[in-house]
Amino acid sequence: MTMIYRELRDLSAPQKGQRFGYLKNRYDMERKSKKMGDRIKEVALSYYPASEVDDKLKSAEYTKIYQGISEIDRQLIKDELYDLGVLFSHYDSYDEAYDFFEILTKLEPQFPEAFWGLGTTCRHKALTRVSASERISIAISSYKRFSSFPYIGPFWKKRAEQLAKKLFEES
Repeated sequence: MTMIYRELRDLSAPQKGQRFGYLKNRYDMERKSKKMGDRIKEVALSYYPASEVDDKLKSAEYTKIYQGISEIDRQLIKDELYDLGVLFSHYDSYDEAYDFFEILTKLEPQFPEAFWGLGTTCRHKALTRVSASERISIAISSYKRFSSFPYIGPFWKKRAEQLAKKLFEES
């Protein structure tokens, strides 16, 4: 698995297994957790009146609600989205992983790991949320977006460009 995961980079295989076990229990994957709209709503209710939150969520304006909450709560939601995306991908639930990474790229467009995660998830043929041609197109554009961030190291930039090129040649 080529996904960058900030907490797992320097861990041994048994330590990685323990970490994934912890995250699986924390997010109660067996129940598939709550929908992200419900998670954002819980946080947003401490900042906005319930009617305003309901109206914005009905029109899928997650970004407006997300931008209006505190930096600490945004970081917690960002971490949770990323953790869940990686976790579902690790357990071969690519449709769910796709959903988490997709919303994360919209909420945090300057978060390169979200684009890497979306690209990596879209490389799997088991992803059924989007058509095969869309899947390849999204993966290529995600890797290109990832490599466009100025602070990405040369190794990861080159790796993203290679993966995008390989996907383009295979399509």
